[in-house]
Amino acid sequence: MYENIYSILKLMSSVNLIYGRKKFQKIVQILQTFGFPFEQRFVFHLFGPYSQELQNDIDMMVEDGLLIENTSSSGAYIYLINKEKAEKVISYLENNKMVSTVFPEKGSLIRELNEQEPSFLELISTNIYLNEMGYNNEEIREKIRELKPHLFDRYDEAVNFIEKLEKKYKKTG
Repeated sequence: MYENIYSILKLMSSVNLIYGRKKFQKIVQILQTFGFPFEQRFVFHLFGPYSQELQNDIDMMVEDGLLIENTSSSGAYIYLINKEKAEKVISYLENNKMVSTVFPEKGSLIRELNEQEPSFLELISTNIYLNEMGYNNEEIREKIRELKPHLFDRYDEAVNFIEKLEKKYKKTG
């Protein structure tokens, strides 16, 4: 029950701030592929893989004061961690063995993803999602050309980025 809350808090502890709902969604979906213990299910949506469960968890954590949700002047959501409150919850869950999750010590992967533009993460997560659905490389390329024509010019860059991450962080999916 507490696994998702714990994982989101550990993620946010690594970066302190995530700029945008889309970016938050894509980071979690990509991290799932690399063995991070997020249990939310993703479905394909307008901007690529999306999890209503994840958004519900984030909204609940905002209500509980573990995360702070602000909006920028452009209307984008900004998520910050309430460090003091979050550290208490993480410590409580760990000390009372309320989570069986081991959150990988791959803060550099999390930060590397958080440095990317949301649209680039959308392209990466869509590629990963299609791969997990069983599409081969050529089918993925054509599907992305069809689904994401506005992003297709960065397709090769996204594939290279994924390959770099796989070599550096050992993809498990």
